[in-house]
Order: sequence, then structure tokens, then C-alpha cells
Amino acid sequence: MVDPLLEARDVAFAYGSERRVFDSLSLSIATGEFVGILGPNGSGKTTLLKLFCGLLAPSAGDVRFGGRALSEIPPRARAQDIAFVPPEAPTDSPFTVLEATLMGRFPRQGPFPFDTDLDVTIARRALERVNALAFERRYLVELSAGERQRVGVARALAQEPGVMLLDEPTSHLDLGHQVATYSLLRELRRESGLTIVVVSHDVNLAATYCERLVLLAGGKIARSGTPADVLRRGVLESVYRTPVTLGAHPETHTPWVFPSHTVSDSEQQQPDR
Repeated sequence: MVDPLLEARDVAFAYGSERRVFDSLSLSIATGEFVGILGPNGSGKTTLLKLFCGLLAPSAGDVRFGGRALSEIPPRARAQDIAFVPPEAPTDSPFTVLEATLMGRFPRQGPFPFDTDLDVTIARRALERVNALAFERRYLVELSAGERQRVGVARALAQEPGVMLLDEPTSHLDLGHQVATYSLLRELRRESGLTIVVVSHDVNLAATYCERLVLLAGGKIARSGTPADVLRRGVLESVYRTPVTLGAHPETHTPWVFPSHTVSDSEQQQPDR
């Protein structure tokens, strides 16, 4: 890959002495890519996102943004370029939806930050894009988990970043809002060249919208490439340790993954009721 925007170079990371996540992981993300990070629980998906945005620092190797070591970039400057959306928004926040979204403007404000009319306009536009403007005056504690999740995406949009790192952005959303969220991300990528990296447990949703998938297993990259390259039966069964059946989306023809169900002899012998 030529001139990657985000790059992990031989990264090692561990949580204390008990849990080693990566020994020597390397991954490059190009400008404008829409990448989905897949893998079973504990494979390092969230850790990788946090390393990419500087919330965690590697114990060996380095993470680079635009060819520069991430550790050399001041936090405010990093936040102007890279937005991170965690999987869970705080449930005890005393702020309204609009106030929480305006926090995304902080990296772009001066040394004595205050919200200008432009900041409010950008925040409201972000809320409108995630279909949350109608409850801008409500407090976060009054929202459902899915509504808080949409506000988290809006806050990231208000940062006006070049890169968005999203950790399970649709885990609490209904089908309609899942599609709306991924469609919005794809639209932003097309409009402004936004680089998007999303962690997902929904293999089929990621395959439908992401142009590249990275499958993690045991702190290593088991497979990386197009959905058709990655979503192969042997690869998936080895990584997830469960039998699967592959199909294809009837419109996009991207691969779809279904859990296999082997009918036991006792089930076959049960009479119809």
C-alpha cells in the first residue's frame, strides 16, 4: 500500500503481565478506505482502534498517522484529525444531547473554548445526519442505548475529522438505524474522502458496506482483503470455531455468512405437532 494514512508497525501491546494482545501486528489503512475489523471476542479489535487513536500506546513498534509517529502529535491536534466512537456512551452524563455533541467541537476551539454560532450549527447538522436532532434538548440519561449511540456518532461528526474509528456503532440499533448508520458512513466517505475503520461483530453488515475486511484471531491478522477474500468457509470456521454456511447477498452479491445447523437424529425423529 502506498503512503498509508494510518499504520501500525510491528505493534506489541499487553494489559499488564497477564493478558498479551499483540506481539508484532502490522496494518496499514489508506486515505479514504472503508475498513471493517472482524474477529471473535478477545481478538484485539477494540485495542487496535485505541492504539490507532492514541488512547493506548504500544509497548513495542509504533503507530503512525500521515507518516508521523502518533506519539509525537499533541492530543488536540490528533483529535482534529481522528475521531473515536466507543461502543457504549456514559449512562450517567449530566449533559443534554446538544451539549454532548458540541463537545466534539472542543479540539477546533481556541485556548478559551466557548461555543460559537458556527459550532452550534455544525453540531445540529451532525445530529440531523444521525436522525437525532428531534431530541437535542433531552438529557443523555433519558435516552435509550441506541439513541446514545447515535449521539456518539454525531459528536464524532462534529469534530470534522479526516478519520473515524467506530467500535460497534450499531450494536444497540434496530435494523433501520443500522442501515442508516452504515449508509451515512459510506456517504461521508464518498462526499469528503473520510477514512473509516469500524469494528463489528455483524459479519454480514460489514461485508455489505466495507470495501476491505481485516479478520483478527489470537492477536494476529488471520486474513485481510475484500469481503470475498476474507469470508471463506475454512477461514471463518477456523477463526470462530463454529460451522458456517456461505451465501450471497441477492443484490450486491457480496458474501453472506449463516450459522450451520446440523439436525440431530433425535430431532429428525420428532413427530410434527
